[in-house]
Amino acid sequence: MRDLTDGRGADYAFEVIGLGKTIEQAYALTRSGGMTVVVGAAAREETVTLPAWSFLGEKVIKGSVYGSTRPHVDIPRLIDLYVKKRLKLDELVTRTYPLDQVNEAMAVLEKGEVARGVVVM
Repeated sequence: MRDLTDGRGADYAFEVIGLGKTIEQAYALTRSGGMTVVVGAAAREETVTLPAWSFLGEKVIKGSVYGSTRPHVDIPRLIDLYVKKRLKLDELVTRTYPLDQVNEAMAVLEKGEVARGVVVM
């Protein structure tokens, strides 16, 4: 994969699955001085093994929970942007479901038939 960057590696690599193997792969694809961001929620038993010499490249590996937001500051700001129609969220919703169809919503999600289903309460 480094061939996509002429062998340099990525400035930023994001791991979004939460598996030790993919965290290791993302770190390996990160260039010296770059950053690997682990977004995926790994199970407690997942482990990661990194070569000690790779730390000499001054790479950074960082975890991120909800984009490292500050909920008391960021959520009101996002709501304001949405209300002002500057944050387009409605266009991201594939389908909505009433609460009594939550099982159907989960089934189509598991099958990969919808990208973003929303259960309306």
